[in-house]
Amino acid sequence: MKKYIMILITLFSLSLAAQEFRGTWIARNSLSTKETLQKAIDSLASANFNTVFINVWSRGYPLWKSSVFHSHTGVYIDPLYEGRDILAETIAEAHKHGMSVEAWFEYGFVGGWTGNIPAGQKGPIFNAHPDWVARTQTGVEKDGSNFYWMVHTRNDVQQFLIDMCEEIAQNYDVDGIELDRIRYSSLEYGYDNYTDSLYRAENNGNPPPTVTSDTSWIRWRANKLNDFMQAAYNAIKAINPKVNVSNAPSLYSSSSYTAYVTFCQDWVTWVNTGLVDNVQVQSYVGSVGSFGAILDFISTMIPDKSKIYPAFAVAPNGNTIPPATLLQYVTTTRNKGFKGNAVWYQPDILAVNQYFATTIYPQKNYVPHHPADWRSYYKIDEIADQANVIREGTWTS
Repeated sequence: MKKYIMILITLFSLSLAAQEFRGTWIARNSLSTKETLQKAIDSLASANFNTVFINVWSRGYPLWKSSVFHSHTGVYIDPLYEGRDILAETIAEAHKHGMSVEAWFEYGFVGGWTGNIPAGQKGPIFNAHPDWVARTQTGVEKDGSNFYWMVHTRNDVQQFLIDMCEEIAQNYDVDGIELDRIRYSSLEYGYDNYTDSLYRAENNGNPPPTVTSDTSWIRWRANKLNDFMQAAYNAIKAINPKVNVSNAPSLYSSSSYTAYVTFCQDWVTWVNTGLVDNVQVQSYVGSVGSFGAILDFISTMIPDKSKIYPAFAVAPNGNTIPPATLLQYVTTTRNKGFKGNAVWYQPDILAVNQYFATTIYPQKNYVPHHPADWRSYYKIDEIADQANVIREGTWTS
């Protein structure tokens, strides 16, 4: 067997462009095999992306071997990925390229999806905890996307999600944890028995308003999500203060706080009061002008732009954006004083990977919220002087 040595070259020693966040998401359609995942990461590295958000909580299942999930359900991992550890595979491959890895809890408070469970069931977590299912006023549980959501206000639901975050922070060499869908499916939800009782206890016995868009009712639900974000942030940082805690909220207006008024998601408060380190704001619009107007609106709400990484899509609503226009999205972000973008998402990037590598991101760099030598670039080279290799123990070939 030939001998190889790991040559360590820090990113600091490379010819770097300006410090800039360049992230993207790797979802289930790139996870079918270990080789498929490896190729996805390698292609992103070749296009000089520096951060991957890897799906770890998907449609009611973890994509790593989770003792926390097993303690509730008797199941360790999504059966589709039995025998694998998606998070560990991603860390091993991405860190070889000096890329940061954030464990992406894509489905947040979603606990089940009809597409991967037997008819009549809602998912393993609801089999274990049937009282965790969120409801509308009329008792509807399944939302329009065939998801079942967990009750946002329950302490045990919140602790379940926090426990999974802690498990990853404790056991994996992750650079960050990104929470997603920390919101309501719609304003119609929040009328389960637990939330009803909690609201009455905090509001002189009065029931939740029947008008779902009642401003005080939105505010109350948003505050409960704010409390969750504070608890999750504190728990993760207590285990590893260097783990970047992020979130992927949305904004689709240049004049209205859409995430808040539609989903009770008060992400501006999260940013301005330190409940996250940074956010990747999803604004998947089809024109550069609309994107720029949204960034201007963000600037009126968030004093510290270093905490905002605007996110755009390569193919918003299925309409592929020309490569030269993608460059304009990035240029607009830079010109408006933000320190990088997240791009939705890895499969769509493949078609324009070379353009990213040669024109949009022609040089490697490092993320703004970590030092230059946070992750290192590794290259495996054969040892030239085979005859004088010093062997130890039983290694003889």
